[in-house]
Amino acid sequence: MPHRRWARDFWGFNSAAQWFANRGYACLQVNYRGSSGYGKSFLHKGDKEWGVGAMQHDLSDAVQWAVDQKIADPDNVCIYGGSYGGYACLAGLTFTPDLYKCGVDIVGPSNIKTLLDSIPPYWGPLRNDMLKKIGDVDEDKAFNEKISPLYHVDAIKAPLLIGQGANDPRVKQAEADQIAFSMADKGIPVEYVLYPDEGHGWARPSAEINQCVRPAWRYYLLFWPPRRSARVLGVFARGVLGLLARTFDFRTGAAAEPHRLQRAHGAVPEGAPRRPRGGLRAAGGEHGSVPAGGPEVGW
Repeated sequence: MPHRRWARDFWGFNSAAQWFANRGYACLQVNYRGSSGYGKSFLHKGDKEWGVGAMQHDLSDAVQWAVDQKIADPDNVCIYGGSYGGYACLAGLTFTPDLYKCGVDIVGPSNIKTLLDSIPPYWGPLRNDMLKKIGDVDEDKAFNEKISPLYHVDAIKAPLLIGQGANDPRVKQAEADQIAFSMADKGIPVEYVLYPDEGHGWARPSAEINQCVRPAWRYYLLFWPPRRSARVLGVFARGVLGLLARTFDFRTGAAAEPHRLQRAHGAVPEGAPRRPRGGLRAAGGEHGSVPAGGPEVGW
């Protein structure tokens, strides 16, 4: 479970880690190079090391450590993260496709150049700081393509679940749109869930619960049980958990129900327009996109 950029994981309660641990999944949180809290030298060891560099290598090495310690099954490892952790998930599935059985990307950028281009002028100092830490994707197109998962979707082998807030001011909805559309066009399994009243992460309990329940039941049979007799029980449990994911959301209003834009092994809903920036509008099907006439997603 990689954390967001230039931050760190602390010893203590983590609701997502506890949710998965409670259901039998071992959760590993790594303070990879570039994490804060260990001094400037360690923080700057993550400079220009996104995606194919030391920051991602530390996550891969942590997986190997867990396997060597008999904590993890090398054939059943999932990567789950939000913000930079979502990017790390996409990087893990594209740059080390044989390492992970599945991935969950929450509000993660898929193209570093378009991410930085979406930053408004009044956040200019932040953009300059990010360029120094990530690398000059403005002038070096090849470098941007090298570290941006969007350009490597053909390498993805594992199922991917994408969760995105339509009102995210930091990682715009377009970051999720473009990789979901690209994967759908290529027939690569992906499920894209848009939460129309959420931003950069989940504020409503309904969205947080839904995003935790969804991967738990969706990938249930990827990990357990191995024997046929137990698999029958697993199929039943999957059905029950699926029902919970659709109905047991503690929502505080009708808008809290997420809009499923894409089902696993499915296609983008018919009639959904493709836009390089901004959101989907009036998608067809039972689960549509942001309602027609809704506010445009953008700065």
